[in-house]
Amino acid sequence: MENFKTANRLATLGFAFNPFEHLEASSDPYLQEYLVSHDIFSVVWDDSPAFLFAPPGGGKTAMRIYTFRSCWLESGRNNKFPIPYYLPHYFDNSDFGSLEDHLMGITQAGASALLLSVAYRPFLFWGLNHSQQLRLFQFIQHYLPADLFNLLERLEESGSPISVTKTLDQSFTLPNPPSQEEIVKLCKEIKKLDIRSEAGRNFTPYERIDQFGEIIFSDLGFRSAFVLLDGIDGFPNLGEDSAKATMALNPLLDYSNELAKQRIMIKSFLPTDLYLSLQSHRYFAGNFLNAVLEWNVPSLAELLRRRVYVATQGYFGSLDAISSIGIRDIELALAKVVLPLPREAILISRHLLDEVVSHPEKNYLDVSDLEGTLAWYQDVQFSIAASIMPNRILPS
Repeated sequence: MENFKTANRLATLGFAFNPFEHLEASSDPYLQEYLVSHDIFSVVWDDSPAFLFAPPGGGKTAMRIYTFRSCWLESGRNNKFPIPYYLPHYFDNSDFGSLEDHLMGITQAGASALLLSVAYRPFLFWGLNHSQQLRLFQFIQHYLPADLFNLLERLEESGSPISVTKTLDQSFTLPNPPSQEEIVKLCKEIKKLDIRSEAGRNFTPYERIDQFGEIIFSDLGFRSAFVLLDGIDGFPNLGEDSAKATMALNPLLDYSNELAKQRIMIKSFLPTDLYLSLQSHRYFAGNFLNAVLEWNVPSLAELLRRRVYVATQGYFGSLDAISSIGIRDIELALAKVVLPLPREAILISRHLLDEVVSHPEKNYLDVSDLEGTLAWYQDVQFSIAASIMPNRILPS
């Protein structure tokens, strides 16, 4: 009931949804419409290995997810196949670092991406002949980090790809999913394949990558594959020690040029702390493109205005439109007081909008709302070092 009331209040104010609801980019369905740093995006979009650096809360995961979804905006074939490689999904702790570890992780991530891609875009499956369909799902069965047949049962029963993303990757969402009827038909056809008959000898990590490339490029017809590496700072001991984090990444990054020759591009979304430790390595000066996401007051204010514009469907582009006389440049005022990170700007804006929504007797934002929000943000400030930690704890 409370959510219904909140939605009604937002609609009264002109919002189709709350543009500041999600602090984590992976849960925001409108992320694709918010991007303001197109120059940075061009670095990760190129067909070559690349680094993108940003502090925790600075937009690297948002850019990673934006890159992933952008790969699916075009035809889906003859384009780039995105593989989310979020390290904590594939390793229980930070005891990884050999090239074989990473190649196995990428193989598992690739199998997950293949199953989810077919669930969201069944035309990929229907465009294959029988032997290609069999090869695709034998690969998925062998390397999926979950039981394929259990997931197929869930997918068929629910009729929605979301039932599978909950297990494999909750950030993997695409617009316009297939109908329940399409998914049921797909699952029934997959079950007809004699997947279990394959003996599946133990392939080397390099052979697995070759198999994956054959499916992606020869069978499915994609031009290249993007391995979207993220989450190195999801391991506490690596997030706090750039030297250890660099050692964990080095084997894969050293091999990245070899993968690029196979049209598999490593796109690394990393915390800024790793910039100095990585730039001394030979691959950094080679074919790798790199960029650093940096935010200032104007760019943060632009980010907030863009979110307002999208959420009001272009009806207005600033919170000034729902403010009392005398209040101007609200987004600029908010951007001036926060740490220069998108997550912080979204956080303070969410609190401000909540202030207005929680008072049904008025349909505007006044000076007391703004002053109260600025005071609230000051109250929840920790030290700068604590504030930029990725799992910042805030009072409710």
